Amino acid sequence: ALILQRIRYRAPLPKDLPAAVSRALSLPDLATTTTLNRLEVQPGGGHLVLTQTSRAQGVQFSDRFRIEHVHSFQQDGERGVRWRQWTTFVWTHPLPWTQSFLRSAIESRAHKAAKDGAASFEARILRA
Repeated sequence: ALILQRIRYRAPLPKDLPAAVSRALSLPDLATTTTLNRLEVQPGGGHLVLTQTSRAQGVQFSDRFRIEHVHSFQQDGERGVRWRQWTTFVWTHPLPWTQSFLRSAIESRAHKAAKDGAASFEARILRA
């Protein structure tokens, strides 16, 4: 079974970015973002995969990548459910060479946000 959901929202951008990154990107206070959620039950049951693909609009260079968060929930015998999470960047176009330093800054910031948000995500799942 596959369930799809598209969400559009405005989210605040981080204020603690390095000054060079903020200047290079001319960041707005809020970014319009679209997230596509795909919820899939693997054949045989016992394994659920939630893939969240997000893209921002109106932020310089945001048309060149998307972020994918994959959450895997798998039945783990008597112990309950095992949850694993991956966050990856998919670069659809390279950054201009003069801005290539931004790639690692963008990726490291997003990976840190995913890691920092894991505990609150887990808490919301456990409350559901």
